[in-house]
Amino acid sequence: SASPIVDLFVTLLHLGADGLDRLLAEREANMVKLMDTIGAVAAAHGERVLQTPANPISIGVTLSGCLVPPGADRGAKVALSAQEVTAFGSRLFSRLCSGARVVVPSGSKTIETHTFAGFGAHIASYPVPYFTVASAVGQRPEEIDLFAKRLDAVFAEFKKLHLPRAPRVDGGSTGGYAGVASAGGDEAATKSASDPHPADA
Repeated sequence: SASPIVDLFVTLLHLGADGLDRLLAEREANMVKLMDTIGAVAAAHGERVLQTPANPISIGVTLSGCLVPPGADRGAKVALSAQEVTAFGSRLFSRLCSGARVVVPSGSKTIETHTFAGFGAHIASYPVPYFTVASAVGQRPEEIDLFAKRLDAVFAEFKKLHLPRAPRVDGGSTGGYAGVASAGGDEAATKSASDPHPADA
């Protein structure tokens, strides 16, 4: 169908060169705000924005807490299936946040006779799950703020649902969750390798 091409052509005619340049400049400014705003939310939950300088459009954010609670012993992993990890994106979608994609690098898929390691990921063996979001043309700064608020709520809800409760000295439970209040995250996991541009698409 030629309909998408016609729609794009009509839109470009309506915008003109100046209008398109304005939208692209706004997108670049929004990318900076997206990095800073989402980075702050991620850090508050022990995660971080991946450094992908070759990608000026989208960012990746680690989901290492899905596997290891921040500050916990490396052997104390939370056993979550790929489906449970990708449910993070479903929770965002249920809050009307579309476009986020959760990647679980450990998955594989066989098509005909070839098996693709890390199917759906940008590289085959990135050490932790992550999700990607983009700074889209036409996006407004207030939409980024709203997304950050909803992302923060999803992080808190996801940890409450999946992470182990922190033990009390008397052997009971505090009712809190291991690592939820830890900002800065599992540095050993997130800094063990330079980011191989997993958000490059």
